[in-house]
Amino acid sequence: MKHQPTFKPSPAKRPVVQRLTPLAWALIGVVVLVVVLGIVGAAMVFGGRGSDEVWWTPTPTNTPTATPFPAEGPTPTPTAWYEGMITPTPEPTPAYPAWWTDQMTQGEDGQWWPPDEVIEMAGGHVREMMMDLLPRYFGEQVPPDLDGYQAALPTYFIGEELEKRLSALEYTRQGINDVVWIDWKDGCLVQVQEWSEDGLEATAGVTCANGDQYVLDLQGNVIEVNHFEASGLSLWRIRYDPSDGRWKVAKLLRYIPPAGEQ
Repeated sequence: MKHQPTFKPSPAKRPVVQRLTPLAWALIGVVVLVVVLGIVGAAMVFGGRGSDEVWWTPTPTNTPTATPFPAEGPTPTPTAWYEGMITPTPEPTPAYPAWWTDQMTQGEDGQWWPPDEVIEMAGGHVREMMMDLLPRYFGEQVPPDLDGYQAALPTYFIGEELEKRLSALEYTRQGINDVVWIDWKDGCLVQVQEWSEDGLEATAGVTCANGDQYVLDLQGNVIEVNHFEASGLSLWRIRYDPSDGRWKVAKLLRYIPPAGEQ
């Protein structure tokens, strides 16, 4: 009787193909697919490069547009948290507003003119400054009333001319300048013209006659007396002050001495 083997080959001796699990076969299939697709793709790329056809259409790159810088200007002021909670204080109404500003008329020569009563008022205030101011505080007072004169200056002068008068007064107080005043016995002639369009400024031409000039020290003693037949012509720029309703000298524009004097 022929002997039959009673044992089977061990798994280690089975062929490799028989020892692979289903999961291993699946992984092998994926790898093979990837390799095949890679080979096909490479063939298409290199084949396309050799032909005249465009094988790659680049995606256009958008060039960033420079953002324009804002024009330089004032930085807006932030709104305060309390704005809108309080009512702003209105500008005070002048005690003596210039009522004639909308009644200015223009002549054929282009000159502006206010109503006649405004012209008379401006001339009267300038004449008062020339004839009354210095005699009142320097001629009628002994010794001269420098404090009273200083307090009266803002009534007749404004701006640059006021500063000049206050500065000269300080030199007088220090004894550097003498006290000087003139008594114009025949008065002063004042003409006002060259009005501004708004009627708030004008030019006053002033000339006086027959005046005695007195030079005093701080105690009121007369140092010198001079006589003038005429004062020459002074051209003053005058300005209306609505706080007290007066025309005031703002600046000396020009002085023309009398004939025969340099």
